[in-house]
Order: sequence, then structure tokens, then C-alpha cells
Amino acid sequence: MKNQKKLSQQTAVSDFLKKSENFALIKFDKTTHIALEGLRKELLKANGRVKVIKNTIFTKAINKMAAEKEYKDLHTFQKQARSLKENTAILGLGKDWSNGLNAFAKVAKTDKSLSFKLGFLDKTTYDGVALDKISRLPSKLELMGKVIGSMKSPLNRFVYAIKFPAQKFALVLNAKAKKA
Repeated sequence: MKNQKKLSQQTAVSDFLKKSENFALIKFDKTTHIALEGLRKELLKANGRVKVIKNTIFTKAINKMAAEKEYKDLHTFQKQARSLKENTAILGLGKDWSNGLNAFAKVAKTDKSLSFKLGFLDKTTYDGVALDKISRLPSKLELMGKVIGSMKSPLNRFVYAIKFPAQKFALVLNAKAKKA
């Protein structure tokens, strides 16, 4: 007979993953409670959540979810999740995962005991090194702003290039009129 407590924990982990859509597994080894609470606060600002889990319960929850049709993309993640060791927590990132990853990277810079293990972003599996690189990238809003700014910049220079000779000519005429 299965342990009811473990089944309820497995269901809670599955529900957490279903609500999150995009998630990452992090390693926290010898991390203080204060550092974890700081991480929770930073993630709340970025609409993310963190949940400490047991590796075996997580593996069983992933196996159960991967059997469902809508989560069939978890099969690649399922293979990597079997080899989990050490203390693990899940970062629930939601649809806009870049803000949550950036918030975690900010906290991980100050606390070296925090690091990425695995991640599942936009139905693609990433290892810890790739997640670390992704977390250093600017957010989607910043990138869109830079693209729009770079598109606007040539137009501004073009308008200025057309307008500048006319201004210069008007100043020269004005100066001649004052002299005469």
C-alpha cells in the first residue's frame, strides 16, 4: 500500500509544476534560511515561486505528468531528472520566465551555495550551465526596447541630417541680415 503522505506530496509537486508552465531545479547546499527567504522575496517581485522538494517525489511527479498527453514534452526532462542528487528546490517561473531567472541569478551571485541543476523553459530542457547563461541575458522587455531603439535611431539621424543643413542656412541668412 502506498504511503498517503507521499502521494499528497507528489500531487502537490505536480500541481505546482502545472501552474508554473516553465520551471527550473536549483541546488541549495548549506544555504541559510535568511538567504532562502531573500530568494523568495526576489522571486515574488518577478512573479516566481520556490518550493523545496524531495528528489524521489519530484521524479515520480515528472513520470506521472509525462504520461499525460499535454505534458509529453517532459520525456527528455524525465531522463535527466532521474540522476538528481543533493538538496533540490523548484523555481516556478510562469509564462515570462526571464524575470524569474534574472532574480535567481541576482541572489545566486551573493550566495555561492545556490546554483541551477535543470530547467524546462518553453517546452525545452536545459542543463545548469545553459540556464546560468540564459539568466544573465536581459529580459524580454529590455530586448524589445533595444530593438525598437535601434530601429528609431537611424530615422532620427536621417531627420537630423536633412534638417541640419536647413538650420545652418537659416542661421547664416539671419547673421547676414543682422550685419546689413
